[in-house]
Amino acid sequence: MDFLRGKQIGAGTLVRVSVADGVYTLPPGIVLDLSHPQGDQIQLIGNQIDPAKCVLMASFPPTNNAVACSNGHRFGLLDGFRVDLPQKADKPNNVSGIIAVNGSYINLGSKIQVNNFYYGINASYGSTINADFAQVSNAGDVGIWAFCGSQINARHARSSNCMDRDNQWGYGFQAEYASQIDCEGAYASGNLNGGFAALSGSVTRALNTISENNLGSGYFSLFRGVVEAWGGQARNNGRFGWECADGSGMIYGVDSQQDTLGTCNHYATLDTAGDQGRLLATRGPLRVDTATHESIYFNTGGGLQAEIRNQDQAENHVLLQGSQTGKPALVSVDGKDQNIDLALRPKGSGSVQLGASYHEGAPMEARFIEVKGSDDAKHQVWVASGFMEIKDADGVMRKVLLA
Repeated sequence: MDFLRGKQIGAGTLVRVSVADGVYTLPPGIVLDLSHPQGDQIQLIGNQIDPAKCVLMASFPPTNNAVACSNGHRFGLLDGFRVDLPQKADKPNNVSGIIAVNGSYINLGSKIQVNNFYYGINASYGSTINADFAQVSNAGDVGIWAFCGSQINARHARSSNCMDRDNQWGYGFQAEYASQIDCEGAYASGNLNGGFAALSGSVTRALNTISENNLGSGYFSLFRGVVEAWGGQARNNGRFGWECADGSGMIYGVDSQQDTLGTCNHYATLDTAGDQGRLLATRGPLRVDTATHESIYFNTGGGLQAEIRNQDQAENHVLLQGSQTGKPALVSVDGKDQNIDLALRPKGSGSVQLGASYHEGAPMEARFIEVKGSDDAKHQVWVASGFMEIKDADGVMRKVLLA
């Protein structure tokens, strides 16, 4: 490539560089630079039957990308190589095995392998890579990554065991920041967060893919990312078959089977009903969760109106349920215990008041409290000015003077 960089390649001429089997070590600080004014007329070919026999080995720890095309250049074909590191790189060494950057283009053949780089195959800042049938393993953050307005074709590619446990990253295929990946027919497994992912307004086309045995979810979206996976199969993943992590993205077409937390994490969308804003669950129950041990607050323009306070290791909970016409609404308790008390407690010397017509300084209208005991007898307590009437199980009304 250094020799060719000093040459003008005539129109219609193809330059093919054939590389014999072996392990070729890239010295520290040295990148295999594919940039050339006529780079789309150059082919760099290793072993197109068994790329593991023709290895480009970078030095560890890596300080730069191993193979790169930059600044608007194009490269015709790179095929038959395994781009490797002797051990897995971590975040301080977050370089790529193969990268096209700043409006560049790389055409990869079907016999390309990348191993142990923090990013396996990376198209960044308006770049494009054809990476059909590529194989990436043991990346840190992402195996095959389209970043910042870039495009990758990775049909029938494979990306496995991508994980950075310290930072909780790790995706097989990921499009991020208005980028696109077409990985139809691809395969992802063993990745920490997700097999196929779309983030930050990006699109991942993952038709007829398989995402299985990932520690996270099979298909993953975040920050308005969209994954189209018609015919996609999620199997035996550690979280969900598909996961819209914040509810802003969309995932379509996944058939989820036997994933640990279920088919998908259903999410809620902001919606309107008449002139009212509301949260609408797309499927299943609507949950409001906080990962901390803090309260959940409900506020209006008048201030705090209600609080759900944390209780560690809670096994029982309050249950509120509406009613049909002519039937009472329900305030009850539910949970693990067979018998659960319901406590209504005032603060300080305050009182517990029951009766809708009570106003401070005004007499309380007659209302009754009905309690059904274990013997199905109904016990009614009538409250009126000056006295309280108690009707026992035998139907005898007993008056109790109020202080």
